[in-house]
Formats: sequence, structure tokens, C-alpha cells
Amino acid sequence: MTTENLENKEVRCAIYTRKSVEGDGDRLTSPQAQQEAVMDFIAERVGRGEKWTTSDALYYEDYGYSGGNLDRPRLQALLADIKNGMVDAIAVYSLDRLSRNVREFAELQALFLAHGVRYYSVMERYETSSPCDREFIETIIMSVAQKQRKDAAARVKHSFHCMAEKGMRTGGNPIIGYDIKEKAWVANAVEQQQALDQFTVYLQTQSLYKAAALLNAKGYRFKKWIVVNGENKGKEKGGGRYTKTGLARVLRNVVYIGKIKFNGKLYDGKHEAIIPPDIFNDVQSLLGKNAVARNSRLRDKYDFWLRGLVRCVSCGSPMTTSFAYNKYGDCYRYYVCSSVNHGGKEKCPVRRVSADTVQALVFDRLERLAECPELVALVMRETQEQADIRIPEILLERKRLDDERKSLDQQAHNLVDALAYSGLQGNPMLAERLAEVGRLRDALAARLKALEAEEKHVRSRAPSPEVIAGNLKKVCRVFWKLTPDERKDLCALLFREVLYDHAGHQVILNFYSLPGQPWLLERVGGEEFDKSLKHRKGGDSNPRGACAPGSFRDRRFRRLAHLPANLRTSNSSCPAILF
Repeated sequence: MTTENLENKEVRCAIYTRKSVEGDGDRLTSPQAQQEAVMDFIAERVGRGEKWTTSDALYYEDYGYSGGNLDRPRLQALLADIKNGMVDAIAVYSLDRLSRNVREFAELQALFLAHGVRYYSVMERYETSSPCDREFIETIIMSVAQKQRKDAAARVKHSFHCMAEKGMRTGGNPIIGYDIKEKAWVANAVEQQQALDQFTVYLQTQSLYKAAALLNAKGYRFKKWIVVNGENKGKEKGGGRYTKTGLARVLRNVVYIGKIKFNGKLYDGKHEAIIPPDIFNDVQSLLGKNAVARNSRLRDKYDFWLRGLVRCVSCGSPMTTSFAYNKYGDCYRYYVCSSVNHGGKEKCPVRRVSADTVQALVFDRLERLAECPELVALVMRETQEQADIRIPEILLERKRLDDERKSLDQQAHNLVDALAYSGLQGNPMLAERLAEVGRLRDALAARLKALEAEEKHVRSRAPSPEVIAGNLKKVCRVFWKLTPDERKDLCALLFREVLYDHAGHQVILNFYSLPGQPWLLERVGGEEFDKSLKHRKGGDSNPRGACAPGSFRDRRFRRLAHLPANLRTSNSSCPAILF
């Protein structure tokens, strides 16, 4: 809110209402009741002679959404209209209708301030005269609302814990062998044979992939059900083919042995067990035996520094990492198409690609980034544009903080006068408030000093092609001195994704700093490119060792997996392609 006089200015007021729980019959918290209260508030302002207007187009209602986050469709529509300059003020029944989270409410407050939008609460009914008082009151209100939300979450968790102790269902989707009736697990006699086959077939094959294939061959599918509540009410879910990950999740479900799992503990359930405990325990032992540790440190020791970035163009699926050793102890590293890994070879024509080949192509392009005049010019232009945007923001923020500082100075002056009149001992609250104002003034002074330093730095920063090219060269110079985790993190900051196109025989690199511009790394003939992807004896036999520049491993790595020299891109520019 601001203190400007609104009597002679037309105010387009938006009304926002929210109700978090469907089916709540409380008339006082219904969206209709909230809207009526806000309309009365607007009528009161009009009665004072102020030119307030509203309409159905400025009414935003979210029903069945929590105030714990901003992921609400009508609230997002309201924020979009604010950014488009269609709203001058917002009126709500209470501030917790906007948000129950202090941090996210602060984000809304910053957005409102940036677009000159005022907001009013019917229930709180406060009119602040200074930015300091406004922030003080709103922080208290939102902190209380957030505490109420946390208390409600704790109550729900406690109720679920009590249900688990009594053997009642605490949630979860329907599974083969059971139906959900009156929120309880009920055994389905028709599906019990399929439920048992899930366990016995896995024990026979001792492989999740083979077990999923056999279950699919028998015509089995995952459980199919209809959603009965929520946003997807009436929609059909499930019914898909068996996959490795889906089957593993089913085999670990303790519901099959009559148990309820909640918060890491097991409780005896009221429902019927349909899988013998000995079979279930044998399956758990086999799953544990076949499990492969998947933590990041174990994977990173093989230096997959493009992990999580490589995507298959043929099917659009991400490519995961894999490795294997031959009888001589040589290690081969691959990026494997996840659709093949989960659904079988027929899902995608691309099975895997040599990690050495892909990573060598990417590093080769990194080495030549500094020689790309288009990239250097783009970095210079974006740096200057960011400075042109940031300086007005700094000036606006400095003005706002300076206004708040003047307001605090006035408050401090008034408090000193009040203390001089009544005495320090008789007014401890005034003394405490004066100390609080002093702390706020110190914080504002520190923030103003930081903004002044930032403004000076932004104005003095003049990027040159030589400086930018030198910084780009430093990336490759220090690349092999980084740890595997650091190399992976650096690539995640540089690249949006790395596309492997098997049919087009190319690897495409998409930089974060180049929005909408994929850059071609290498385009080579299909036969030669395929040769570079085949197994090679004497591959990377020391995956854990260092790869320092000039070492044997580095020299072999930088030969681009034996690609012919005449097929490597020799020009300094990066040709852009449409993808």
C-alpha cells in the first residue's frame, strides 16, 4: 500500500478468493462469502468518494488449492494481469488467502511494489503510513499464518500415524491383487494369481528385465483404476506394461504380506495377506543382492561428466550411464538410452553410444569457444544488456530504501520525544521499539552501501573481446584439474542439454548462454562415425586415474575416439542449426 491520495484516480481493483479444502461446509470461508465481504469493502471506499471499479474479469478464485505455495492457476493469471498493467489494487478477505508462506508472500509484495499495485485486507483492516510499519505488521500476520499451516501438517501426520498403528490404510494407489473400498485394502480374488506370478517369475528369472518381459508376454498389465477425487477426478490411471522400475516398486510393497508401512516403520494391517512371507522375503533378498549402488560418488569415479545432460534424439528419452569390463580389465563407458533400458531393444533404434566419443566431441568444442567471434560478441552484448537493466533496478531500490530510512528517522525522532516526556522506566515498550528502529536503520544503511558499491561496479565494468576470450580459454585450462563432481557441475552450468542424433550422425550442444541456438559440434559421415562408436581394445583402462593435460589418457581422449582428422571441424565459427 502507498500513502498517495486515491480520491481523484480511478482504481481497477481485483478480487482474489481462495479455499483450500473441498467439501468444507463453512459458509464464512467460502469463496462466495469472501467475495461478498470484499465487495462491501469496495462499496465503502466508493462511498468515501474514491473512484474504485471492479468487474467479473477482475475476479480470481482458486478452489481446492493450498496457500503454502504460489502454484495456483487463478493466482498466476492475476499475476500475469498485474504485469500487463491491468490491475491497480488487490482486495482479499484476509492476507492468508494470498499466501501462508512468509518467503513467497515477500515475493508477491516485491512484485506488487514493482508494478505500483496496492493490496488491502478486509479482515485485518490496517492502513499503514510508512513502509516500515507495513512490513512489520505483514511479517507478524504471515508468520502466524505459516505457523498455523505447520501445525495443521503436524496434526495430519499424527492422524496418519494413529491410522498405521491401528492397521488402517494410510494412502497409496491401487495395486494388483487389491482394491480400495471405503479407504481400506480389500483383496481381489481375480487378480491374486497375477500378484503371485509377479513374485514367482522374478525368483525364476532372477532379473527384473526378464521378469517384466515374461509378465508382459502373458498379457499382464499394471493395475488400472479411476481417480475418484482431486483435479483428475474421473480420469483413468495405470494399466501400462511392466517395466523394470515399476516391477521393482511392486515387489517391495509390504501390503502383499499384510503390513502397513508409515514413516519407515512396519505395522500389522487389517487387510488380508495374499503373498506368503517366505516368498516375499526371498524376493527382498534377491533384490538386495542384485542392487547396484547408485550414489553419485560411485558413478562419478568413472568420470561421466555429461551425466543427466545427454538426450537421445530418436526417441526423446534421456540417456543414462553404464560401464563394462572385458576379460583384460579394460573399462568401456557408455551413455545408454533409458527407453531401451526400461522397455526393451524394440523401443528405440539407439542402444548406447561410447561416452569417450561424446565427451571428446564436447571437450573439443569447449577448447574452441574462445575462437568463436559470434559467441564473444553475444557475451559482450548480453553483459551490456544486463548492465542496462540492472542499473535502473539499483536506482529504484536505492530510492525505496532511502524513503524507508527517512521514515525510520522520523519514527526515531518521535520515540525519543515520547521517552523524554514519559521517562525511560515508565515506557519499556517504547525503549524496545526505539532499539528495534535503530537495528532497522543499521540494516538499511548496510544495504544502501552495498547497492552503491554494486552500482559503481556495474558502471565501471566494460567488457572487451580480449577479456571474454581469455575467460573462455581458462575454462578448458582448468577443466582437468577439477574433481569429477566439479566437472559435472561445470557442465550442468554451461549446457542445457547434449543431443545425440544417431540417424543424423551428429552431436548437438545447447548452451544455457545461447537461448534457442543449438550449436553443431561435429557432422561426420555415417560409416566413419559408426566406426568410432564400436568397441576398441585398449580402451579407458584407468577410469579412476587422473586425466591431466599431456598425460597418455588425455592424449588418447583428445584424439576424438580415432575420428579421421579431415572430418573434424576446423573453422573457428560455430555453425548454428535448427533443431
